[in-house]
Amino acid sequence: MRFVIIFCMSLILTGCSMMGGFKLPNLNSNKTGDSAGTVAAATATSAAVDRMAEINRRNEETRAAMELEYAKFREQLAAAYNNREKLDNDNFDRISEINYGIFKATEELVSVDTRVLIANLKSKENMARLMPITEAMKKTIIAEIEADRKKLEADITKKYEARVKEGEAAAAAFEAADKLVKEKEAEKIKLRDQQTELLAKLKASQDAERAKLQKEAADAVAVAKEKQRLEMVGWIVKALLGVGIVILVIGFLMKSPTFIVSGIAMLGLAYVAATIPFWVVASIMGVFVIVMVMMDPKTGKISMLGKKKEEPVTAPPSA
Repeated sequence: MRFVIIFCMSLILTGCSMMGGFKLPNLNSNKTGDSAGTVAAATATSAAVDRMAEINRRNEETRAAMELEYAKFREQLAAAYNNREKLDNDNFDRISEINYGIFKATEELVSVDTRVLIANLKSKENMARLMPITEAMKKTIIAEIEADRKKLEADITKKYEARVKEGEAAAAAFEAADKLVKEKEAEKIKLRDQQTELLAKLKASQDAERAKLQKEAADAVAVAKEKQRLEMVGWIVKALLGVGIVILVIGFLMKSPTFIVSGIAMLGLAYVAATIPFWVVASIMGVFVIVMVMMDPKTGKISMLGKKKEEPVTAPPSA
């Protein structure tokens, strides 16, 4: 009888792990709460994914806007460079034409005065440095000189006063174009610095959000582990309560002090099981099983699994 009781108790203690499909009734179970927790976890995960997607989308939009702004600025800067280069080339072409005119106008007068010879040679020196001009332009310049020779000095002076103002305007235009290029270069450096700073802020924000999501995920894992631990402790407490009550009832029915004390101890263990480590609970349960196997349920004394067979007493032969 004792071995049957011990077997039943052991089956109750290990029934939850041996029979995976068997579950004890849980009066405090709340399927709605569990479903709500699952839905809440899924919602939190979806929200985290949506947040990262939104951050990535904003980052991409910001980068695209910055690239578009920089592309437009580069177009403006290229236009400023092209305008300055065009004005510079036009000025040099015009200077080449004027210098050739000086050379041709003084070419036949070098013997009149040394200063004329110097002017002619200097114009020739400039020709070696300036851009060459076409033969057609040379003919046009020579024709203009011949036409000016036939004019009055006042008309010639008036004509070239207008040409001087044109030169001053060309120089002013080139100076303005050069100033614009320098301003655009300074704006480019400033724009690049601003964009670099903005990208750094975006990266810092993205890293902070990623760290926050990682922390939330770690917290969710910790909460899940704690919930699992509490659920396991709940099953252990319920199992200990059931076993304690069964052993206590059997003890009273059998009038066994060992079972009664064991039942009370099981109930006490169930009371403190949630506050002590699981291995302590398992160790105490193992000790109880060993003690109940080794002790006699009636007397409470330690005995072996089987009793030695008493040797029959041989009566002395009668006289």
